[in-house]
Amino acid sequence: MSRTLQAWWRRLVVRLLGAPGTTVRRLALGVLGIGLLALVLQGLAPLVWLGRDKGGPVHGLAREVQTVALALSAVPAEDRPALAARLQEAGVLLTRLPASVSPSTDEVSERDPWFNPVQRWLGPDYRVRLLRGEGPPRLLVTLPPMDGEQWQLERRFDDRPGPPRVGASADPGSGPRPAPPEGGGALGRGIGTPPFFVPWGSVLWLVALAAVLFAVQAVAVRAVARPLQDLAEQLDRQHPLTDAEVQPLRVDPGAGQELHQFVDRFNRLAERVQAAQRERRALLAGVSHDLRTPLARLRLRVETQLEGPVVASLEADLTAIEHVVNQFLAYVQGEAAPRLGEPQPLAATVARVVAQARQAGQALQAPQLPQVPAARPCLLPERAVERVLSNLIDNALAYGRPPVGVAVSVADDGTWALRVSDGGPGMTAEQFAAACQPFVRLDSTRSDLGHCGLGLAIVAQMARQLNAELACVPARPGQPFAIELRGRQ
Repeated sequence: MSRTLQAWWRRLVVRLLGAPGTTVRRLALGVLGIGLLALVLQGLAPLVWLGRDKGGPVHGLAREVQTVALALSAVPAEDRPALAARLQEAGVLLTRLPASVSPSTDEVSERDPWFNPVQRWLGPDYRVRLLRGEGPPRLLVTLPPMDGEQWQLERRFDDRPGPPRVGASADPGSGPRPAPPEGGGALGRGIGTPPFFVPWGSVLWLVALAAVLFAVQAVAVRAVARPLQDLAEQLDRQHPLTDAEVQPLRVDPGAGQELHQFVDRFNRLAERVQAAQRERRALLAGVSHDLRTPLARLRLRVETQLEGPVVASLEADLTAIEHVVNQFLAYVQGEAAPRLGEPQPLAATVARVVAQARQAGQALQAPQLPQVPAARPCLLPERAVERVLSNLIDNALAYGRPPVGVAVSVADDGTWALRVSDGGPGMTAEQFAAACQPFVRLDSTRSDLGHCGLGLAIVAQMARQLNAELACVPARPGQPFAIELRGRQ
């Protein structure tokens, strides 16, 4: 159940904010971050102001407690009972505790919203207790010792809302205030900066407001970024690993003007690329077909009208020209409408191609085929495998050194690998990437050997058709240079 919930949550996040690393996700996070910053800045000032509770009931009560304590300390000890009687008329009950009685810590409610702020404001020299039971709650504050006497202030919360205003005003800037006793001490200290008090109601309201704003912003971001995601999905469906023509893109009519301009220019560029590809295919196909008839006539005349050693050299030249023409046609067919053949077991196709090459006199080692059949047979298009293998063998025989070998491996999970190796120095990764481009010759003698720079280009073309990865394995001590085609069925 948890995995299902996690998968559902991931799909929801991707649906709202886009996939990780995409422009849609970055745009969504940027807008949400700006909204969060604006919300924090707007709520910070009132949150701090309310949290300090300046002039509020808690702060006023702490001021009044200290005012009473200062008043008691300012009069002689024999006049304090009279002062306590006068303060009782204002709603404050002062009691002198016997010296042998210590203030009780029972019935202290530290979770009460009145307890912690008042205690923090007054400091450790005061002891604050809130008694709850039958009747109204009572606030008991044990004052600091005064000339060996211990006084306790009691306040009931049943006469009027909020703490009473006793003696001096709670506002330190108005009304009379007794002077602190000489020598300072706990009674002479000011209350100082009020501690931070979190108004949870305001915090919950801000959190709810943030959730609503985030939801609205997420919907707005999706409305803006949806056309971008649609374009990305269309490009993903273009199958970049194949040689299919690039299809024009479509954009939502409600998208922005910039996207319409981008799509329009992309479609015009795609049309030009398609036209250039069609023109190149037509040129290669036309030249190749037009050359076949003169080549056939030349071969017939060489075989029937000439004699002697010159015949062998002319036939070799004609064979090289025919090889170039055949490569032209193979490359054009692979671009336009590739006919890859019927699916056949990979090992059987490789064994047959290697056997035919060895019968033709090519110096090849016996292929290394899987000894144990895989759990499921690896079936690949026969003609595509033939083109790949024949071109790799031709390149290895022409530019490599013996021994030339072919190896095939097939795993139970459907992955397969086809490797052609030789004993030559090989090439670097940069040279290999350049050689996979059409009509690129790394060696100036290729034209003399009947090569036109299309051998590895055809292999790369077939690799894209098979959704396989083509790579070269550099030569190392104990490891020959090889070109490997790896894919998954």
